[in-house]
Amino acid sequence: MGAAEVVQTEATERQGQLEGELAGRETGGDNGEPLQMMSLKHVAERGEEILDVLRKRHESTGLVDAARNLIENLLPTHRRLQVEAWRRATERRQCAAAAFAASQEIAKANKHEAGTEEEPQSELASLHKQAAQTRAAAARRVQELRESGEKISEIMKRLPNALDTRVPLGMDARDNKELERWWPPSLSVSSSSLHPDVSPSSLLSRSSSIPHQMRTDRTLQEGGGATVEERESTIDGDLASSGFSEKVDNDRASTASTSDEGQQRSALSPPASPALLDHSNLLSLLDASTDGEATTRMAGRRHSALQGMLARLHRGLKNYFLDFLLSLEIGDGKKFKEIGVPPLIVSRSTLEGTGQLPRLENGLFALSATPNCQIAGEDAFLIPTAEVPLVGFYRQKRIAEEELPIRIAAATPCFRLEDGTYGRWNRGLLRQQVFEKVESVVICTPEQAEREHARLRSIGKTLLKELQIPFREVLLCSGDMSATAAICYDLEAWVPSLQGFLEVSSISNCWDYQFIREDQAGKRRGVRIPKPLQPYLAGLEEILEAGPSLSG
Repeated sequence: MGAAEVVQTEATERQGQLEGELAGRETGGDNGEPLQMMSLKHVAERGEEILDVLRKRHESTGLVDAARNLIENLLPTHRRLQVEAWRRATERRQCAAAAFAASQEIAKANKHEAGTEEEPQSELASLHKQAAQTRAAAARRVQELRESGEKISEIMKRLPNALDTRVPLGMDARDNKELERWWPPSLSVSSSSLHPDVSPSSLLSRSSSIPHQMRTDRTLQEGGGATVEERESTIDGDLASSGFSEKVDNDRASTASTSDEGQQRSALSPPASPALLDHSNLLSLLDASTDGEATTRMAGRRHSALQGMLARLHRGLKNYFLDFLLSLEIGDGKKFKEIGVPPLIVSRSTLEGTGQLPRLENGLFALSATPNCQIAGEDAFLIPTAEVPLVGFYRQKRIAEEELPIRIAAATPCFRLEDGTYGRWNRGLLRQQVFEKVESVVICTPEQAEREHARLRSIGKTLLKELQIPFREVLLCSGDMSATAAICYDLEAWVPSLQGFLEVSSISNCWDYQFIREDQAGKRRGVRIPKPLQPYLAGLEEILEAGPSLSG
C-alpha cells in the first residue's frame, strides 16, 4: 500500500475565515499571515522565520547558508538591480526619443535649405552615440537581473514547506511520536507466546533492531496512497468492535518498570514466532517468485518478479484498494475518480512543481539528455510516485472553488534509485527500484484541508483493519518529513519476521506549497466591485472568469 497526500490549493480570499481554517499554521508578520516558504515577500521580510524552519527540519548547513545569503545579499542586490535596470531603460528611451526628435528637426531643415550646418549633424551623432551607450548599459543590467533571478530561483526551489505547529521537533525517525497501535483480536494473546527477543523498550524506540536502511526512508517523499473514503459511522465509530486499539502514552510506556514488561508486551505488541518466514523464504516455499538469478542478470539485485497465485494476490490487492476507494459514497457527492494510465515519464518542471526536484535528483531515474528523449526541451524522468502526474494534471490550471475538493486516484509503477545494502534483511524484496503503488490525491481549499487530511488517515487505518494487518500510527517529527509536507502521519505495518514496523502509508498535508510551485490558481481572476457600485450590479461583489469543469 502506498501513501495518501492532501495537496492544498488556495481559495478565494475571505474577510472572515472559518474557525480552524488555519489549524496548525503559525502566523506572523505585520498582517498575521501564515508563513509561506515559496513567497519572495516572506523570505525578504521574515527571513529569521525561514531560517528557523530550516534549522527545525535539520536541513544541511549548505542550504541554511544559501538561504541566509539569499535573505541578506541576493534579494537586496536583486532589488537594486531592478531599480537600476528600470533607470537605465528610462534613460535609453529618453535618449532614443531625443535622437529621433533631432533627426526630425534636421529632416525639416533639409526641406528648406540646400545644406545642413555641421553643428546639428554633430549633435545628432552625439545623441545617437549616447542612445547606443544607454542601450548597451540597459542590456547589461537586464542580463545581470536575469542572472540574479536565476540564482534566487535555484535556492527557492530547494526550500521546504513550513511546519505545522503540531509537528514534534526532532532529527530522525527515533523522534517521531507514536499515537496508536492496533492488531486483530485473533492476535491478542498472552505475553508467553511472544518471541523472546521482543521487548517493550525496543518496540517503543522505533524498532531499533531493524537496520537503518530498512526504516522509514525520506530520500524520496511518499506521495498519495492506497486510500478509501470513510463510511463515517463505520470508520469513526467504536474501534473496539474490529480489534484492540490502544492510544500510546510514550512517556509512560518508556519509563515503565521491569515488572510491567510482560503486561506491556501483551498490550502493545503483536505476537511473533521464531518459525515465521521472511519474504524471501515465503516466496520460495510457495514457488511464487521467478528465477531470482535471471532477474538479477536482466535488471540488477533490486528487482523481483512474482508468479502464480501470489502474482494474482498482488493484482487483487491493487484492484481491491481502487475498487474500495471508488465505490465509496461521500457526503458532498464528489467521489474519488480513477485516472487510468497517467504519464510515467514527465518533464523536469513537472517534478519541480511537486517538489521532488531539485532536492531529490539523485534518487530519480533520468532519461538520456539526447533531444529525442527530452520533453519540450526539458530533461525527462520516470515518475517516483503517481502523485507527480496526478498533481501535474492541474498544473497551471485555473480551478473554480465550487469544483473543490477534487479527489483522484491511480495505480502505477514507481521508479526509484534505491540505495542501501542487499542482505538478509531484505534480499532485494523490500527496497526495490520498481514497485507498484496505489496513490490518492485531494486538491481542496484551506477550509477543507483539515477534514480531508483526517479523512485520509481514517481511510488508511480502515484498509489495514479490513485486511487484518497489525499497525501503528506515527506523527513524524520535523527532521523526518518530506520537504513538501507541513505535517505527516505514517501508518506502519507489523512485520513479524523483522520483529518491527515498516511504513506502508504516508498521509501528508502540504498546505499551499505545491499550489505555489505548480503556479496553480484556486481563485479566479476578475474584478472586485467597490461597495458604492455594487447596487448597480444587483449586489454582486465580484465579476469572475468562468471556472473550468473538471468532471467527466
